[in-house]
Amino acid sequence: MASTWGKEIVVAEINWPTSCSRPAYSFPSDLKDIPFSAEGQTTFMKRVAEVVAGVKNGNGIFYWEPAWMDNQGLGSSCESNTMFSWPGKELSSLDVFASI
Repeated sequence: MASTWGKEIVVAEINWPTSCSRPAYSFPSDLKDIPFSAEGQTTFMKRVAEVVAGVKNGNGIFYWEPAWMDNQGLGSSCESNTMFSWPGKELSSLDVFASI
């Protein structure tokens, strides 16, 4: 899309779990080294940011629904995907946005 049509690329509604005991689907093999934790969220977001930065017209990342404080599974098979723990305490992974 970026090369062929010159469109800006945005990765939207992305997330990484801090807890996922029974995922409904396998995670991609190139991500299996990332733990389900706040540290894992940071690693995942940095990797995605590197990919977006390497794409002509790469323009950003939007994390999936940061306001869903009382629904941390976000409709996924993983128990928690947010960068907050209940009742709204930020996880260390939220700081990744200052560096990407």
